[in-house]
Amino acid sequence: HRVIAFEPLRTNIDAFNLLLETHKSKVTLIEKGVGDKPVVLQMRGNSGGKSKVEGKLAYDVGATIQMAGCDPKRVHCEQIDVTTLDIELANFESIFVMKLDIQGFETNAFRGGTSLLARRAVDFFLIEFDPQLQRMQHGSCEEIMLLLRGAGYVLFEGAMIRKGNEFESTKLSLGDFHTFAEYVKELKEYNAYTDLVAVKYELVPEALLSRSLVEREN
Repeated sequence: HRVIAFEPLRTNIDAFNLLLETHKSKVTLIEKGVGDKPVVLQMRGNSGGKSKVEGKLAYDVGATIQMAGCDPKRVHCEQIDVTTLDIELANFESIFVMKLDIQGFETNAFRGGTSLLARRAVDFFLIEFDPQLQRMQHGSCEEIMLLLRGAGYVLFEGAMIRKGNEFESTKLSLGDFHTFAEYVKELKEYNAYTDLVAVKYELVPEALLSRSLVEREN
């Protein structure tokens, strides 16, 4: 397999290139973020660029797009280029798995990947799912779920992680919109987030689908 990675923050790009120096033949780095349209935005590094790689390079463990602008007096800010999944992955017919963990910008990424969803190029999605972060970035957990279900994916809940690292595991599949709404409501009430797993319908074993439906009904 080959890996296609998106990273817009310069400090992280430098660290990425250093860490993967011996694996570059298998990894392609696109030095942009992903959103609903090509644009230039401000991004803040969550660690202020203070973390180090072997004492040499600074990088940020996570970063957040600042749609309302970024205050360089308070945080580490960079101007970044944003592209879309449809633009960058137009020539990829089959993608085994796509991981999206972009601090609440996942809805925007899917809005820029409607063609990718329509042609069902991705077998599995693994998506950070945080209602609070989605709201901050003008996104919607319900919208993500409906886009994926509409494209023929079966959705599975990950472990519910409460802020503070307490978690409650679960393994049920999600069905109608009422179920979606109740699940997101529960995440909000518990101040929690999770990883949502989306699998092409035809790749999910029939026995697993049947068991999940029975568990949900009970």
